Amino acid sequence: MQNGLLFRLFEDNLSQNGSKMPKLPKFVRRELKIMVHAFLHDAEDLAHEFLTEQLDGDCDTKEQVEAVVELFPGVLSEVYPYPIHAACGMYDEKLFGECDVNTSADSIKTMPFAPLLAELGVKHNRFDDSTRGGLLLKDVDVTVDGYECNPLQFLACSTILDTSHLERQKILNGKSLDVMKELRRRNLVRKEDISKYKLLEFALVQGPIWNDPNNMFRYLCDWNPQAAHNIVRASTEYGIGQFELALDVAMTHFPTELGFLYHKNSNGENHDTPFQLACKKYGRNETINIVECQPCVQLMYGTYMAHVAFRSTISSAIPVTSNIGQKLFLTKNMFLVLGH
Repeated sequence: MQNGLLFRLFEDNLSQNGSKMPKLPKFVRRELKIMVHAFLHDAEDLAHEFLTEQLDGDCDTKEQVEAVVELFPGVLSEVYPYPIHAACGMYDEKLFGECDVNTSADSIKTMPFAPLLAELGVKHNRFDDSTRGGLLLKDVDVTVDGYECNPLQFLACSTILDTSHLERQKILNGKSLDVMKELRRRNLVRKEDISKYKLLEFALVQGPIWNDPNNMFRYLCDWNPQAAHNIVRASTEYGIGQFELALDVAMTHFPTELGFLYHKNSNGENHDTPFQLACKKYGRNETINIVECQPCVQLMYGTYMAHVAFRSTISSAIPVTSNIGQKLFLTKNMFLVLGH
């Protein structure tokens, strides 16, 4: 509050040397300052309530939000819960996440303000520089699958608890994706954040709409494919829908490695491949059906079968040392594993 425009206006007017009001007795100035501070405290509470509970994208504008913050910049970081956290839906009791704080704000209507609030936090130096306006600041009271998360991570996994509301989930997915793109445009989220803050793992939680081509998970993978090296393995911790989505994206970006489906884990105690983990969790037949439906697998299988037919008609075989020979050799081994 001390840095707010409104406070400075009152302070200037009430100072002994102020030019806008006549000099007042010390007693009057003191009592007026007490009254002004009480008023400003109440006004700051009102501004905080507006930013955390009453914000509504249907009727409020970004210019209005910026005007409130200019008057009371302290509400961005001095009063809990923080507006940037609320805007990203971290306290929306309808969303996936465990939290001791709930607000009446609708995250679908507040999310579009998140980039502005983060940018204002940077502008007014309300947070440590490393948190980018509070966007990377965790709230220990908010967890997803038992993990404490920051607004950026929560934004990646925004999911409505009631999975029967698919239309509302689609709207939420679109809003959160638009916000992520705007944060990227403003350089408030960066490519390396995807790996550093495990955004792909958080995005796997987002919603039951796995086939949406514009979902958060696909967007983040397309932005930083290298972050998806181990995502198929990580997806086996979730449901079969997440496994299918992760495999599809990984095989799209890494077709010659088959999405790292058959790569063993060099770290940790469990050295099983993602394929073996999936078979144990979802069943071998179900896993094989998902793998066989992948376009790159079908293409490689067709190439392999064509090679088998080609070899049956000529005496010379394609050397395994050649590029195509290596791919065909890998494909043959893969389909032996799949039972072909």
